Amino acid sequence: MRTHVRWGADGGAVVVIAGKFDTPDVEQLSAVTERCLEARSVVTLDFHGAEVLSDCAIARLADELNRAPGHVSLMGLSEHHHRLLQYMGAEAPRAEHAGAEDNT
Repeated sequence: MRTHVRWGADGGAVVVIAGKFDTPDVEQLSAVTERCLEARSVVTLDFHGAEVLSDCAIARLADELNRAPGHVSLMGLSEHHHRLLQYMGAEAPRAEHAGAEDNT
């Protein structure tokens, strides 16, 4: 998994996830998300660039989202993965699009 953070002029951050997102990657993504939440109040996780999304990783991500100290929205997930998050009690709001500037 590769991540790239774009900081938006609107005060939010977009974490772009690329490559394979599997169970071992959840800890890394959680750490990136937490750092972004400390700097900004709103974070969007963008999975459009993820080639493979493991159900097990999404389930572990649900646990992390339940503990997140701020607002996290998701985009680029399939209906199946949104349902999985909902079953796990962590359905975050879906982001239609995230207008962020590339300021890394």
